[in-house]
Amino acid sequence: MLLCERGKMKSSAEGKGRNRKIILTLTVLVSIIISFYVSFVLGMAIVYSHFFYIPIILAGIWYHKRAIYIAILLGAVHVLTTIASLSVSALASSALRALFFVLVAYVVGELSERSARKEEELRRERDKIKRILSAVGEAIYIFDKDRTILDANRAYLKTFNLDIKDVIGKKCYEIFFNRSDVCPDCPLLSIEGKKYARTERKVQCADGTVKYFDVIYVPVREGSEIKQVICDVRDITERKEMEARLRRASRLAAIGELAASIAHELRQPLAVMNNALFLLKRELRAFSSDAETESVSGKVSRHLEIIEKEVKHANKLITDLLHFAREEKILPKRCDLNALLDEVLADIDVPSNIMVRKEVEKIPEVEIDKDKIRQVLSNIIMNAIQAMPEGGELRLKTAYDGNFAQVVVSDTGVGIPKENLHKIFEPLFTTKARGVGLGLSLCKKFVEAHGGEIKVESEVGKGSKFIIRIPASRAGAGI
Repeated sequence: MLLCERGKMKSSAEGKGRNRKIILTLTVLVSIIISFYVSFVLGMAIVYSHFFYIPIILAGIWYHKRAIYIAILLGAVHVLTTIASLSVSALASSALRALFFVLVAYVVGELSERSARKEEELRRERDKIKRILSAVGEAIYIFDKDRTILDANRAYLKTFNLDIKDVIGKKCYEIFFNRSDVCPDCPLLSIEGKKYARTERKVQCADGTVKYFDVIYVPVREGSEIKQVICDVRDITERKEMEARLRRASRLAAIGELAASIAHELRQPLAVMNNALFLLKRELRAFSSDAETESVSGKVSRHLEIIEKEVKHANKLITDLLHFAREEKILPKRCDLNALLDEVLADIDVPSNIMVRKEVEKIPEVEIDKDKIRQVLSNIIMNAIQAMPEGGELRLKTAYDGNFAQVVVSDTGVGIPKENLHKIFEPLFTTKARGVGLGLSLCKKFVEAHGGEIKVESEVGKGSKFIIRIPASRAGAGI
């Protein structure tokens, strides 16, 4: 940005220099022509030299003490004109006037040179400050008392993905908050008498992302009046996210401890209910001997199946909570991943309105904890099916690149909103009416425990794609 500004300044200075030379040359010529015209054409008994001061003063302002050369030239013209148009007796006064030209040129040149030196020092200081601001990693911008932005460093422009021309001259509340008036909680409203003001701001950037900033406002005063304000803007988004993760981790740790303590207490009555259901179903089959009782037993049987289904669902939640709460050991064994995928698919009741398409490559056996990877595949395939309530296509694909075995599960369902993509693997995050949001977080936990990775790609209305990559060979590890 600074190099660009210097290039523009250099180009502007060259153009200005050419214009000055043209103007100075014209004023010298016009002054001489007017002097000759008055003396020789009009025949007046004077040497008209009043216009000589114009090019002398201009030369002094623009070229400093070099204006003496212009003064000497015009002085010589003045002396020669005097001798030619008047007489030698007027030479003394003419020479004195010529010396006065030189004196004026020297004084004007000296004053303008001092002024130019001060301007150069100020320019160097400004450039130095700009270089410092550009080098600073924190975003800094400066605005006046009316909140009009005067300057901004490179870090500021990069932070907010803006161009300098989009910032300079704009109000700070227009850039940050897309407002047409001053923010009601603006710190400058209460900064009088203070050395600085500090606040945290939540800002929606131009690309739609939301960031958090710690902003320090330092007023620059002349006397008691605030002329400018320097703002130091520090991006604290990562810190805020870290704090949120720590709070969430603390809650999850408490939930994990609670789950571990009550899981066995919950499982015992569930086991009793399951045994009772088995006995009831057996007695019901023996009881249904005629048409009337068979009709009644059919209704009872359906309700018993509902109860059994809910018991299994409750048992699965308890199992997930236990997996989440405790540290488990991966027990790897060599396994055919394609065969495991077939087993998982065989255990799932795929609705008739969903077409399953498989594309499998030959994959060497991998060392995995079969039960945990089975749970991963089962969870992701079930999620894909649930994402297509109106039907669609479920695509299962396996591949091998020499280092990783890969399983891709794709659907043509509702898709995942962009704002939820980075949350779906977080514990307790769910958009479902039922469930506690542990399924995908456990999938991520199990896959990463194998040294692999799980990624998701999704577009609302088009579907989602989950990519699971597992190293072809690994040693056992803990979760």
